[in-house]
Amino acid sequence: MALPAQAQWLVGKITIEGNAQVNDRLIRDRMNLKKGKSYAEWKIEQDRAMIFALYHSRGFLQAEVEEFEKKINIDEQKVDILIRIREGMQTILKKIELAGNTVFASKDLLGLEEIQLGRPLDARKLSRLRQEILNRYNSKGYLYAEVKDRYYFPTGELNAEVYFDIDEGRRIRVGQIEIVGNKKIQTYIIRKALEIKHGEVYTEEKMRKSKANLYRIAILKDIRHELHGLEEKSEVVDIVISVSEGDFRSVGVGGGIGDVDGLRGWLEWGHYNMLSRAFSLTQLTRLTYQPFEEQPAYEYSYSSSLTLRQPYFLYSRIEASTTGLFEKVSYAHHDEEKLALNLLFRNMVTERREISLLTELNKRNIFNVDTLTADQSIIDNRGNKITSLISPLFMSDHRDDRFNPTRGYTIMIKSSLAGGPFLFGSINFYGFSVEGTYFQPLWIPGAKTPLVLAGKIKLGVIREFGSTPSVPPTEAFNIGGGKNLRGYSELSIGPINDRNVPGNVLVQSNFELRYPIWRELGGVLFLDAANVFRDFYSDERFHLLTTAGVGLRYRTPVGPLRIDGALKLNNISSSRLASAGELLAKERDSWGRIHFGIGHTF
Repeated sequence: MALPAQAQWLVGKITIEGNAQVNDRLIRDRMNLKKGKSYAEWKIEQDRAMIFALYHSRGFLQAEVEEFEKKINIDEQKVDILIRIREGMQTILKKIELAGNTVFASKDLLGLEEIQLGRPLDARKLSRLRQEILNRYNSKGYLYAEVKDRYYFPTGELNAEVYFDIDEGRRIRVGQIEIVGNKKIQTYIIRKALEIKHGEVYTEEKMRKSKANLYRIAILKDIRHELHGLEEKSEVVDIVISVSEGDFRSVGVGGGIGDVDGLRGWLEWGHYNMLSRAFSLTQLTRLTYQPFEEQPAYEYSYSSSLTLRQPYFLYSRIEASTTGLFEKVSYAHHDEEKLALNLLFRNMVTERREISLLTELNKRNIFNVDTLTADQSIIDNRGNKITSLISPLFMSDHRDDRFNPTRGYTIMIKSSLAGGPFLFGSINFYGFSVEGTYFQPLWIPGAKTPLVLAGKIKLGVIREFGSTPSVPPTEAFNIGGGKNLRGYSELSIGPINDRNVPGNVLVQSNFELRYPIWRELGGVLFLDAANVFRDFYSDERFHLLTTAGVGLRYRTPVGPLRIDGALKLNNISSSRLASAGELLAKERDSWGRIHFGIGHTF
């Protein structure tokens, strides 16, 4: 019966009959039609399919939704709904067997989906298992594989045996690879990024990685591929890769307000396909000014950099980039200028791992030093100093999403060496740090989105040696702020703003419980514990500063908008306050802090 053409119709009373084995609440929770919400005809068919799938997942293979009866209340503009269900008999799964598989062992294929014998037959899990088996064959180059299921009922509908008949087919290999669509990018650049090669076994996983490598070059806006020979079930298939080139030039300008930087702005321009070889040249200028804080970590900063990047250095699979940088920052106790030239080598074809090597030569000038309040390391490094350093880094990333992870982990190991017998310069130090994060979903019955338990631990040490009296303050560990120790001001703990701590040792841990609130809005409960020291065994100062609080996250495609309110659970030890200065004394007297920014804390 069609509804009269009037204003918005609402769902009235929903009555369910015939459901002896599945309760009303479970069915209602799954339905699109909700009492008091808007009514739409298309929701009936979706709900019919949902109820059918719900019963099939519980072994009721003969279940049917016999009727969705509508009763229209014109006066109240509501539609009452009566749902009649015929459940039928519940079927227990007694056996699963595979036939025709020679490439993979049966136990390996059956282990792709957790299915228990002696339990009600879950048709959805069996369908997923069939697809997982097919995917496993496809991943090894068996694109012609077929998987068919057969159900056998030895004692009527009470028990079922399921058989998967597998036709593995032939394993296909790569024939000719043709690149089309590139007008300004040389073809060898595209071929260098491909994981698939002539004569090798073809897999969709290799093609996916190839596309990821091509997108990483950052000058292609679309990449597609076709396989020629599949219809004839040929053992060798040719591949045509079609690319669409993007805009090779860009100019951007922007600005914003942050709790750390205050007012900030930036200007960037670049060319991303110089010499038709995907060479890029970019210039970036940043300027910040903090007018909102009485005693900020730094009053203003200015930086300008010019970067030349080559994606396949000397025809290898290594990305090389060189950057010239000038930077000036006005800190609370001193001003600092830095002129640097660095060279970065990075493996281009790793999705989950990054291996890089940074070399840098810089001249640092520390001036306008307040010798009464500044840390000794600032005083030690006054004037012009030259640093030559090398810094290798390894990172392994196994998160399910880089911007909004719910499970997985990351590990990052970094070391640095400046000066010494192998590198010239007037500054000598070495450093090492290890950092790990972990994300684990906590499923709550009935919840559509899980809680996520997130944790981070970072340990680091940096030491001066030779004729260098102390590590430069900006190279040492400085903490405080929205990314490591919430509740404390930015960089308030460490030699930049705390004259009592050299910052040679870092201990940091962060824990969060992330939970959904409504749609894209989520919340966070967090606990931070961190501090910096001269040594691990330093008298009563060796204690962790701890803070706790709550936050809000609004989810966006590039990470959440973030606001956190943190309370201090303990504070800076009294022995550090004898000559603390105004900044540290103010930090001791504060109750905590509110932080806001973009992206998760970790």
